[in-house]
Amino acid sequence: MYVTPNAGIVRAVIIRKQQPKGQLNIFTQPILLILLISIFAIFVIKTLEVNVHIAREAEEYDFKSKSIPIFNEVMNCISCDTSRHPYLVSASKLNQFNEDFINNEAPCMRDEKLGWSAVVKDIVSPGSKSWHLGEPEDSKMHGLKHEYAFTLPVAIRYEDGSVRAGELNLNLRHGDLESVVGIIEKVHNMGSEMGKSASASMTIRLNYPLRMTESNGRTSICIVTDGDNFCRTLSFSTIEFEQIDAGNQYIVFKYNHNTKLLRVIN
Repeated sequence: MYVTPNAGIVRAVIIRKQQPKGQLNIFTQPILLILLISIFAIFVIKTLEVNVHIAREAEEYDFKSKSIPIFNEVMNCISCDTSRHPYLVSASKLNQFNEDFINNEAPCMRDEKLGWSAVVKDIVSPGSKSWHLGEPEDSKMHGLKHEYAFTLPVAIRYEDGSVRAGELNLNLRHGDLESVVGIIEKVHNMGSEMGKSASASMTIRLNYPLRMTESNGRTSICIVTDGDNFCRTLSFSTIEFEQIDAGNQYIVFKYNHNTKLLRVIN
């Protein structure tokens, strides 16, 4: 058998040419792994962002949907005839609510879960006569999570029988103050209506401290800020409430049927 003298040299050349290919694989594999991990991480992050966006949209939709029953309650209180003319409001009723419930919710308009305020305005009469309903304060910009406002046309009937065009501006708010006061009202109403003791609890992160105040015969729970306090008036005054500091808080609400006292324990 004849062996070419250059065969060994050829093999050596082939081996030398193959070595860079092996070295290339050693360097590219970690890079490809890093790229795959990065692509997967981006996919996970985008998926989470989409899920968070969907959750926020659902929460916002749920909040806005709660405006319907509040609007219906307001219209039922101030309309002349809810069955035939629900958007025909009574000026005499508006005058009465403005006198008896200044910066406060009338019993027929009270909502446990949300804070709200409304303005009914005569857009025809000189001077643009207007009436204010609900509580204009609440959370405002302090601890506020959701806010929604809309305007609808109404007709206003005066005591002399005249009817003028008007509009109803309704503003709804939900934040730390509304969350805590909502549970307070719910537990009190539940215990009062059922005629027995009731309790509930909640975990919440407060952006500002909460404090109880009493003024002009009204008991309110207020957000304490460096400037003014923003309050929400309770429908009752038999409550024991110590200041709740800002931060993560676990709050217990207990209504005693025998003493008719509601205690807020932190």
